[in-house]
Amino acid sequence: YSVMNDKSGVYLKNSNNVNITRSTFRTNEYGISLSNSKNVTVTECMLWSNPVGAFLEGSSNVAFIGSDLPDNYVHGISTVNSDGLSFKQNRFYSNNGDGIRFVDTSNVSVTDNIFLENLRGVFLENSESIVLHHNEFRDHTRHARDNKGSENTWDDGYPSGGNYWDDYAGTDQFFGPNQNESGPDDIGDLPYVIDTNSQDNYPLMSPPGDLPSAPENLQATWGDSFVNITWSPPSSDGGFPVTKYRIYRGTVSGGETFLVDTQWFAYYNDTVVTNGVRYYYRVAAINNKGEGPKSNEAASIPTAVPGPPTGLQASLGGDDWEKVTVNWSLSIDDGMGQSSVVEYKVFRGLNYSSNGDGYALIGVLPNGTFEYWDVSAGEGDPNNYFYRVCAVDVNGKTNCTVDQVGKFTRVLAKGLNVVSVPLVAENMCTDEILQSVSYDRVWLYDASEGAWKGHMMSKPHSGEFCDLNRTIGLWINVTRISNLTVAGLVPTATTIELKAGWNLVGFPFFEQDHNVSYLFEEMAVDLVEGFDESASPYFLRTLEADELLLPGRAYWVRASVDVQLTVLNS
Repeated sequence: YSVMNDKSGVYLKNSNNVNITRSTFRTNEYGISLSNSKNVTVTECMLWSNPVGAFLEGSSNVAFIGSDLPDNYVHGISTVNSDGLSFKQNRFYSNNGDGIRFVDTSNVSVTDNIFLENLRGVFLENSESIVLHHNEFRDHTRHARDNKGSENTWDDGYPSGGNYWDDYAGTDQFFGPNQNESGPDDIGDLPYVIDTNSQDNYPLMSPPGDLPSAPENLQATWGDSFVNITWSPPSSDGGFPVTKYRIYRGTVSGGETFLVDTQWFAYYNDTVVTNGVRYYYRVAAINNKGEGPKSNEAASIPTAVPGPPTGLQASLGGDDWEKVTVNWSLSIDDGMGQSSVVEYKVFRGLNYSSNGDGYALIGVLPNGTFEYWDVSAGEGDPNNYFYRVCAVDVNGKTNCTVDQVGKFTRVLAKGLNVVSVPLVAENMCTDEILQSVSYDRVWLYDASEGAWKGHMMSKPHSGEFCDLNRTIGLWINVTRISNLTVAGLVPTATTIELKAGWNLVGFPFFEQDHNVSYLFEEMAVDLVEGFDESASPYFLRTLEADELLLPGRAYWVRASVDVQLTVLNS
């Protein structure tokens, strides 16, 4: 789109093999200017309100196809000392000078164009070997001028015919090359005189070409405060390229009225709509001949996205904690309004994705439902699972929970283990989060106090730990092989407080892998140790920079000063 340039919208000098397609040039000195250039094609462009739409000087093998050249202050196209030009299926209208002006130009084809309401349609000055036929000339002070006469051709012979001239006064009572056999043939019986030595021998009685057929396969899709319509081009363009589409809209079937014209593109996004109102659409194609029949009707209701479920939670249930229970609070649009929720969909993934990519649909529940049981997905199932819940409205539009919940499982060997809980359970006491583990003792190290705290199952007042969080590391003495199986909210962001000295912490991330070097990026961290049951005497081993930090484990991290780390699941 080129507008308001002091010179040309596009200027080509000594340039070859150029294509200019579907571009607009307005209010420039020249829309397009070619100097000593060749093999240039201009297709379906708009060149308007320039002094001259296009100026060609000393150029050859130039083609203008299916373009509009209206309202230019002087000429639509002007050529000087040029050769081998082609103008096909263009529209030249409302120019203050000539539609096309040829000066000292030769070997030109002008076919299937419309010339309308210019001062003159075509002006030939000292130009020869110009062939013009099957053009339409209307409403000019003078349709054409040619000072070379017989050196140019104004028709395509019989029976193809010449051009349509709206001021032709002849009749059509005869046919044949000499127009002397009784019967009409849509060709005038007498030539149309252009100049004293120039004429169209076979003037057409009606304009050439046909209207386009109807656009096909019109479809409408909706969103919040918009309807998008798409269609396929008509099967027939009527012999002239489709220059634009006309869109009709209504709120009752069959009651569509004009809405807007669009250029070239077979789609339109209607944003001047009201949610909850059904809109009906039809589309017609327009070529140089005019507007064709309308397409099939398509309808859609723009609708706001329903409110998502909120308050997502997960817990283990069943006699042996074998099922995962997912709970949520209902969407604010459940059972009411234009975005009325009609059902909830539950999705589950084996690998965490903050966007739910790759999650499988595992449940469809009616509106008013706020719980789903994933039977046999809890204790005993070795997989980790992650869940999203989506509200679905009457039009099938969905909106999903911002948060996700999950079930995490890790096998613990008999003896000492170091663990963390990477989810946020509803109850973060040790008796709840370790309910699937057979153990007799559990310890934690509180770096803020520099003290150990213990919990012994054999003591009557064992000192159960509560208010644990996902960053705390626990030492557990497991009495037999067990699964650490927990369910809860997947944290989107976690801040880990490291105190100067040693810290026993876990890292609750799932979406991407981090290795030990992730901690070394913090200048305060200089050493990381991990649990190793074969390491003597404290079951700890210094970790290398490329070793992975895994969820559900805990690590000893040494910091030189107090520092905060932020762990993201995104």
